[in-house]
Amino acid sequence: MVENNIMDTASKEYSDYYLQKYAKWWRFLSPVEIPFKFFARCLCKGKTLDVGCGPGRYLSFLPDATGIDHNPEFIFYARRRGFKVFLSQEFDEDFDKSLQRFDTLLFSHILEHMEFQQACEFVKKYLPTLKPGGKVIIIVPDGISFKNDPSHRCYFDCNLIKKLASANSLHLQKAMYHPFPKYMSRWLVNDAAYKLSFQA
Repeated sequence: MVENNIMDTASKEYSDYYLQKYAKWWRFLSPVEIPFKFFARCLCKGKTLDVGCGPGRYLSFLPDATGIDHNPEFIFYARRRGFKVFLSQEFDEDFDKSLQRFDTLLFSHILEHMEFQQACEFVKKYLPTLKPGGKVIIIVPDGISFKNDPSHRCYFDCNLIKKLASANSLHLQKAMYHPFPKYMSRWLVNDAAYKLSFQA
């Protein structure tokens, strides 16, 4: 039963599982996060909406970011850290998406928890919040990193990201790998990051 609940990213079992890995004292006292902070700030410009923000890892890197997540435990944790966050339902009910307030939409380590079609619809749902000329940033686990979480469902390689982009009238501008080159993701924990914009 617990294992099944871990597969549900909105459950307390999943937040407990994730925070056991993430909320390590040394992570906040050591320089291990510095390269990721630099990477995030290079990718995410201006006002950023972090969709699926979890406990706020990327919110801690970005000076002007708002986070949303469907897991109440993550929202509670992120609010205790002083971040501006909303439960997904709160955001959907109270936020006027037509205002197009955000320069960047960030989907970091969220789409791989969905099937492909669900991920396409999920991205589409938040596109109206993006300002004209804004960017969509998608970060997903690359290589062996995909196996790090039992709730991962869909492996997004570059070709699948292109299909997701096409389904949402987006254009893949750039693919990047961090903190290691792509070939090293066969042996080391690595991320793939994709920068998308609307089709001209």
